Amino acid sequence: MAEMKVKNRFVMGDHLELMTPKGNFHFDLHELRSVSGAAIEVAPGDGHTVYVPVPDGADLRFGLLMRDLVPV
Repeated sequence: MAEMKVKNRFVMGDHLELMTPKGNFHFDLHELRSVSGAAIEVAPGDGHTVYVPVPDGADLRFGLLMRDLVPV
């Protein structure tokens, strides 16, 4: 699980794209956790921190997580 600072709302089931210097990763969001570790359904937006499972091999140092409006 990777810590993410939320800027825009996303929800369970959204298709996400993680852009990294080593390539892009596309995945569906099937798990989302709050800072306290509780399972949540929605990352409500700016000012929140959540934990998201990310694909193996993703280098997060310069990563950007985006919600795909139209899944690939």
